[in-house]
This record gives sequence, structure tokens and C-alpha cells, in this order.
Amino acid sequence: MDPLDLPEGVKILSHQVAGHIHSATCFGLLERGNIVLKPVQRFPKGNRELEFYEAVNNKNQTDQVFIDIRKFVPKFYGIEYIPISNKNAKYMRLEDITKVFDRPCITDLKIGKQTFNPLANPDKIIKEKSKYPRLPEVGFQILGMRIYDTVTNNYVQYDRVYGRSLAPEDLGDKGLKLYLTQGNCFRVDVLKEIIKQIKEIRDFFQNQTKLSFYSSSLLVVYEGNMKAKKQIPNVALVKMIDFAHVFSTQEHDENYAFGLEILLKLFTNMLPTKI
Repeated sequence: MDPLDLPEGVKILSHQVAGHIHSATCFGLLERGNIVLKPVQRFPKGNRELEFYEAVNNKNQTDQVFIDIRKFVPKFYGIEYIPISNKNAKYMRLEDITKVFDRPCITDLKIGKQTFNPLANPDKIIKEKSKYPRLPEVGFQILGMRIYDTVTNNYVQYDRVYGRSLAPEDLGDKGLKLYLTQGNCFRVDVLKEIIKQIKEIRDFFQNQTKLSFYSSSLLVVYEGNMKAKKQIPNVALVKMIDFAHVFSTQEHDENYAFGLEILLKLFTNMLPTKI
């Protein structure tokens, strides 16, 4: 297929930092206005993700877990079939949380010390473990970063190869701290807001025993233009994304919670002694 053979108004997602890029061999993330268009994956992954979004956004939902998690997840606006190269590709219509920012700085953090789900076969388990062998120690991985440099007025981007190259002791200074540094400015204001929002997600996971999340990410976005006149509700947003491996459970999700705690510890250690 021709990756640029897209309907009018639809284009390849311009600020993607991780995941499959739309190409001649792969349906990837697209955008139209304030909407992110995410392809529904093959069964059963696509069905699981779609069912999760539908449950979270069901106006008649009575399950408190799905109601409580709603504020941590991008809004879901239903399904759309997009004609691409004589095919009708099935896409989910999702809120683009970056659109409220003038110069969005973005990172995708995959959470959990285990990325393979309970149904994974031995080959899949070996493959997942080989991607980042130190994952059981650190509980999360940096899949991508996009940072607005206020000195050069350009974006600097880092991919998952960079993120997975970091030793556990470098995830702070060469990973998360790098993400929060613009030119010579370390964004303490952003750091405090990120910590606040991750704590809210952590508190949710301490209470819920209904869902387990594997290979799911936190998408973190902050305003990179400190002189922006655009009015925004928060200087940063943290949202949960990627739900192709969400499973029912009756226990606390210790896998995801472990990653959140490590992430919070690293971010908290970056706070100045006096703020």
C-alpha cells in the first residue's frame, strides 16, 4: 500500500515517539485534527483493546474500577473505517492529549517488570525478555522521547534503542532527567506535576483488583514553550495508553505497580532539596 494514500484531512501522526510507524507494509498511527487514529490490531489483541476502551467510556458503566480509571485514559470516540489503498482499515478514534500544548514534549514509558501476558507461549516469553534483560530490576522502559530544545528551537528525539541501551543506574540522569531538561533549564515545575499525577495512578492500582496490564504505557506530555500564551489546564499530562494486553484478575497488579513505584522513586529523587 502507498502510506501516503490517505483520505483528505488524514495524515501520519506527526509527534509519534514509539510504536509502529504508518508505512507501505504497516497500518500505523494517524491523525485528523484533534483525534489520534489508532489501528485495531489483529484478533485477539485488537478486540481486547477495543473492549477495554468501550468499557471505560460506557456511559452506563456501573463497575467502579472502569469508572475510576476513566480519568487516566485518553477519551475514546468510537470506531472509524478509513479507506487506504483500496482497503477499509479499522481504526479507533482517540483523544490527542498533545493538542492542548504549543510545544509538546513527549515520552512513552512502558510500565511493568514483565511485558508478556499470561497467554504468551515460550518463544514469545524469550523474545520479550531479550528486548530489555534488566527490565525485572527497573520495572519500566523508555520507548521514546521528544524534547523541544529552547536554544535551537528544534525537537530532539530519542527512540527505544536509546532507552533500552540505558543501564539501570542511568535511567535517571540519561533518561528521565534528560527528558525534563530543555537547553540549560531543568523543568522542576513539570517534574512536580508529573509526580502528582503518577501518584494518583499509583493510588488507583493500590486499590483495584480487577485488571492486570501488560505491555501498557504511560504517555507523558508537558509544555515545552515556557513563554506560550496558550491557556492549558496543567503544565503536564500523564495518561495510560496501549491496552492490547489487559486481562481480568482477582489480585492486585503487582507487575504494573512495581514499575510505578520505581518510576516515582526516580522522579522524586530529582526534586531539589528546597522547592
